[in-house]
Amino acid sequence: MDIFRAQFHVINYFPCEKGFFTQPRVFDYPYLLYVHGGKGEYKIGSRRHSCEGGDLLFCPAWEENTIFADGEEPYILSGLEFTVSDGAFLNEHMPEKVNIRGNEFAEACIGKMIEEYLYERIYGGQMCSDILNAFLLEIFRMRTQNVAIKKRTDVQGILDYISKNIGKKLTCAELSDAFHYHKNTVNRLVKESTGQAVKEYILSMRIKEAKRYLLFTDKSVEEIASLLQYSSTAFFCLQFKEKTGHTPAKFRKRYGAGEE
Repeated sequence: MDIFRAQFHVINYFPCEKGFFTQPRVFDYPYLLYVHGGKGEYKIGSRRHSCEGGDLLFCPAWEENTIFADGEEPYILSGLEFTVSDGAFLNEHMPEKVNIRGNEFAEACIGKMIEEYLYERIYGGQMCSDILNAFLLEIFRMRTQNVAIKKRTDVQGILDYISKNIGKKLTCAELSDAFHYHKNTVNRLVKESTGQAVKEYILSMRIKEAKRYLLFTDKSVEEIASLLQYSSTAFFCLQFKEKTGHTPAKFRKRYGAGEE
């Protein structure tokens, strides 16, 4: 990453009245809204977020935004105004909404910026800029970790889906629709996890399921081929032999008594 620097300008601490709201606003600088407590909504462009304590919301420069405080439990908010050396990088890496409650470092950064700015401490502006840079890097890191966790979770979901539906016709396009990833991304995620492309992985799972049928059921080879969505018994036998070195019948005869 090239050197990324943020310049702190303003932070406030604002307990809202019940039902408080702002008119739609557009800033020529990026803006962070931190919810210390209470609840309400924050609209960024056409996207409306429900918010609670610990939520951090990011509004890019020139994006319309509006605050709505709850009528019973209104917000306690901090708005943070700043500029950056690379707006495109910030927009790419900063999540629009993230909850930092429990991240002691990130919460301490917010508190320290408020303290330095509101009490007008000597060198407070420079201190706040340095703290803001550390804070933003921590949020970038949180987002990267969360994306990695989500990908691992999604990959396991894809593999589980294949396993549960191995008796159906499965394609990369179907998995793409089910998990809302481009089919090339589905293929890449599966290959990173298993070492096999989607088509190869589905085949390996079909062969594994065929072995289970052969060893633990009395289903015929024809029935197994049909259950696993093969177009013909002959094609099933051909693929099975390519992967195991045995025809289905010979595999059952050799290993069916538990010699495997």
